Amino acid sequence: MSAIFKSPRHARAIRAAYAAALSHWPAGHRRVTVQTRHGATHVIVCGPEHAPPVVLIHGAQTTAASWQHHAADWSTHFRLYAIDVIGEAGPSAPARPPLAGDAYAQWLDDVLDGLQVSRAAFVGISLGARTALDFALRRPPRVTRLALLCPSGIGRQKPFLWWALPLLLLGDAGRACVRRCVLGRLPPASTPAERDALALIRAIDRGFRPRIEPVPVFDDTMLRTLSMPVLAIVGGRDVMLDSRDTRDRLTRLVPHAQVRFLPEQPHFIRGQRDTLRTFLSSTDTLDMPHRIVQAAGSRVLVRDPSAGLVQRESDALDLVALAHEHEADWIAVAADMLHDDFYRLDSGLAGAVLQKLTNYGVRLGVVGDIDRRLARSEALRALVRECNRGKSVWFVPSEDDLLRRLDA
Repeated sequence: MSAIFKSPRHARAIRAAYAAALSHWPAGHRRVTVQTRHGATHVIVCGPEHAPPVVLIHGAQTTAASWQHHAADWSTHFRLYAIDVIGEAGPSAPARPPLAGDAYAQWLDDVLDGLQVSRAAFVGISLGARTALDFALRRPPRVTRLALLCPSGIGRQKPFLWWALPLLLLGDAGRACVRRCVLGRLPPASTPAERDALALIRAIDRGFRPRIEPVPVFDDTMLRTLSMPVLAIVGGRDVMLDSRDTRDRLTRLVPHAQVRFLPEQPHFIRGQRDTLRTFLSSTDTLDMPHRIVQAAGSRVLVRDPSAGLVQRESDALDLVALAHEHEADWIAVAADMLHDDFYRLDSGLAGAVLQKLTNYGVRLGVVGDIDRRLARSEALRALVRECNRGKSVWFVPSEDDLLRRLDA
């Protein structure tokens, strides 16, 4: 028996409750198993095959079946992939690699590759939101949009277990008290689907061993690199996480993020299905004038000079986000639209901008005459020579020269 269940009897009860809950999913859903480096991973798939892909990642002590209410609505708009996280109560492998490090990003790489999904929007809840956020930070080209419900890993973690563990020793009554604190007061289960969902929650409460390791918090530097559209929804009555801290850090470090603070909501946030669907359906891109040009096997995003100067690291991240939105391999920027500090190498701006683009797999063409600048700096001349010998950054006289070189 896996150590994540208290006994074989409890494991069987959870599996039976899972099957009952899953019976209420939309017609036509499929259950698939993907092999990963951390073991078999169970995924529920539904929705039109060619609709925009959305990956759903549940929180701790729950399963992919918990997305049933959302799937009933969203599966008419999206191709949904509800993943049972490894080491949790669903039918995926019991592996629990450390939350710190690259293990969960590698696992999701394997899952997406097995599903033949190159890029997708991600929706995560609680620890699942942290898993989605970690993947977005480590693999930004694979995440088109990121929706986070009560995400851990951003705000301060409250000392929840200190008072919850004694209650859990009191049996069903204690577990029900903890459940009310986390989920809020749920309305009575009035339909078979609601009754089976509640039965699964109770079976997991009775028979599953939760992970108790501290949840690592992302530092400021990492959060600042988020480039895709982000929606975060947090509740003011969350007993597990400091939602005000989450709100404040995201507002400060990810200024393009939409952050909704709901003061009366607990950790389990209800009533956001339509808000999330609207966010996932949005085709809005960053407000940056541009056009797309095809050159041989490359797709080039040409930034319009009216977009203003590139003068901060955050401008480079905006370029990355726009390139990923349009699946562009190259970005062409007019030489005059790079701030003077870009050409003063001791300022560090050129290194920061080029490093950001390189890290995220986007290549840069600097288009225009920079002879006047080259004449003043041997270091800049050396940088340009080195870049033009490579394949990631080119300095060229004109857009036509860039396209000809790409076609060669």
